[in-house]
Amino acid sequence: MAALLPALIVPGLVMNQTGRQLIGVLMLVQAELLCVLEEQMYGAHHHEEPGSGMMYPSYLVIATSAAGIAACQALYRGWSLPRWANWVVSTLYVAKLTMLVLPEAYLVLPAAVLLLTAGAPLYMYTTEQGKLRVRLGAWQGLAHVLATVVAVGLARFAVFDVVQWSALGRPHEGVLLGALLVVTAASLLPLITRCWAHNQVSN
Repeated sequence: MAALLPALIVPGLVMNQTGRQLIGVLMLVQAELLCVLEEQMYGAHHHEEPGSGMMYPSYLVIATSAAGIAACQALYRGWSLPRWANWVVSTLYVAKLTMLVLPEAYLVLPAAVLLLTAGAPLYMYTTEQGKLRVRLGAWQGLAHVLATVVAVGLARFAVFDVVQWSALGRPHEGVLLGALLVVTAASLLPLITRCWAHNQVSN
């Protein structure tokens, strides 16, 4: 019922064309509740005995994620949703799809942290017309790099679970370290392409 409450309030606020920030907060709350509830319901089946019926099928996970992203885009284009909410809520719905990969590992939260950290430069810094990159102070770049490293560190167990699942067993420590480095490099790509694409050292 708690997840349905924002869905009941948002249409009224949109029709009255008031409370853009409140709409953003309600959309965020609904996305968070859906992520938690769906991950618990979808993951519960994989902890049960083989042959038991699936309580929450995968197509519902895909459907709610697609519907959430579509709703965010529609509200944002209609000036009913703030830019920050469109970014954060859409990212949560994308991260929610990771539960389909390895349900028992509960990947949604680590994936959301990684995606939000990696996508922050794309959201925070917009290029001016006629320019291909954004000028970024050294301290700003360092802050983004440190935030990315911290996010990868927090998500390390999720990375290990995915690597172990892919390798069908426990891989060597060097493989795990290499996977963390690959994830870190991939998470820094948006920062490099948006702000430091001209810098040979960063490339």
